Amino acid sequence: MNRRYLLVIVVVSVSILIAYASATAFGESRLRTIDSELLDASAKGDQTSVQSLIDTGANVNAKDNDGRTPLHRAAYKGHDNIAKLLLKNKADVNAKNIKGNTPLHWAVYKGHDKIAELLLNNKADINAKNTIGSTPLYCATAEGHDKIVELLLNNKADVNTKGDFGVTPLQWAAYKGHYKIAELLLKNKADANAKNNYGETPLHHATDNGHYKIAELLLKSKADVNAKDNDGRTPLNRAAYNGHDKIAELLLNNKADANAKDNFGDTPLHAAAINGNYEIAELFLDKKADVNAKAVDGITPLHWAAFMGEDKIVELLLKNKADPKIVNKHGKTALDCAKENGHNETAELLRKAMAGGS
Repeated sequence: MNRRYLLVIVVVSVSILIAYASATAFGESRLRTIDSELLDASAKGDQTSVQSLIDTGANVNAKDNDGRTPLHRAAYKGHDNIAKLLLKNKADVNAKNIKGNTPLHWAVYKGHDKIAELLLNNKADINAKNTIGSTPLYCATAEGHDKIVELLLNNKADVNTKGDFGVTPLQWAAYKGHYKIAELLLKNKADANAKNNYGETPLHHATDNGHYKIAELLLKSKADVNAKDNDGRTPLNRAAYNGHDKIAELLLNNKADANAKDNFGDTPLHAAAINGNYEIAELFLDKKADVNAKAVDGITPLHWAAFMGEDKIVELLLKNKADPKIVNKHGKTALDCAKENGHNETAELLRKAMAGGS
């Protein structure tokens, strides 16, 4: 073939390829633009623009940099009319963003019950888990949306699902003080004694945070009053540590062990002494708690009270026959602990007690 003609063919071919590539790039760029516009219009609730963009060829399942689709955005903002339109045009009801959240996760998180119901009616996965194991029920519970929790339970959501660190919806409700949700979960067979990765039950969480009514509800639902976490602590031990005297009394009235020891040998009375919780210490002593109980290092509640300079508790313990002469494994008495920490008034109380007992 003549070189001149060959050169012409090559030039024409290259020109065609460049033109095709340019047209393709332009087309892809245009599609990306209208896809972005669809994402924005869905978030804004602009139904006219959403319909127009879909008609123009926008991808109804386009994703932004965080993996959110137009349906995610509509669900998050509460635009049920947009959600209906997107679903009508085959939006993926179970699409996940980069954190594994579906549109249903977003709807329940924000408390949009109408959209949640719409998504469920369009076969949204009610038990879908995100990257940290949270289901829609888990999210709704954490945020305190009782109507949505009821909706999810009525649609057979897994009531005992476990999320990050093995926490169940009931544990979240107990932790945050969502009484109505806790009640709903228990009515739907939530496990009142389910443990998370740290061995904590819902009762531990209610006790920690001073949620009396939820603690009472859990006990009526057969929660184990003496359940131990991974550190061996019972709800009573933690009530003492956090200073929740009314809950401590509730637990004791439901047969909590006033002398239960944790993995370090501390009893609830030790915990009350450490944190200066006088009323709780008094309550325990009224319930015959062992005033001279020893932890693994030989420390008694009196040692702790002296160490912390809690004069009132020192007096209370001494009044209830605490022995000031007991030494810990280091050979220290409560008096030694008080002196070493500069608690002079506490030390004087203990000197008098030791002199009186000599």
